[in-house]
Amino acid sequence: MKREGLYFDDRFPTRRQVASLSDAAFRMHFTAIFWCAHNLTDGAVLQEDLIDVCPRVRKPLRFITELVSRGTWHPSGEECPSDLCPAPVAKGWVIHDFFAFVPAKERAEKERKANAERQKRWRDRQRDRTEPPAVDGGVSNAKRNALLTTTPSIALSSSFWLS
Repeated sequence: MKREGLYFDDRFPTRRQVASLSDAAFRMHFTAIFWCAHNLTDGAVLQEDLIDVCPRVRKPLRFITELVSRGTWHPSGEECPSDLCPAPVAKGWVIHDFFAFVPAKERAEKERKANAERQKRWRDRQRDRTEPPAVDGGVSNAKRNALLTTTPSIALSSSFWLS
């Protein structure tokens, strides 16, 4: 299960909250956004999931202090006035303004359902087709895409080699 579309503007790495992060904290923050989007957590990073969120960062707890102090993450239970911030969680953290990067879970599920219905309608139409299958090796436009003229072959005669 995954969520379609992550949205980052070209100023993301230079924003005040992000630009001053250490390399490991930046990696952790950026990877956590993708992890939360893929796992449909709506920006919540639970304490028990922390090791899976960014396995390449050693000792992630020390970087969480940095993320919280810079305002890129909120600790458990902390409310945020931003409309783009997820609701607080009991044991863990939430990514500040997560919904600026990723659509909410309900919207993602609604889009996924709409896409599934559209694809089902298309498959049903294809199944009910009465026209014969395409010819020319399965390529219906083979004659239109064929070369218009053939390249003349060079006739190698004995006189060619003698001159």
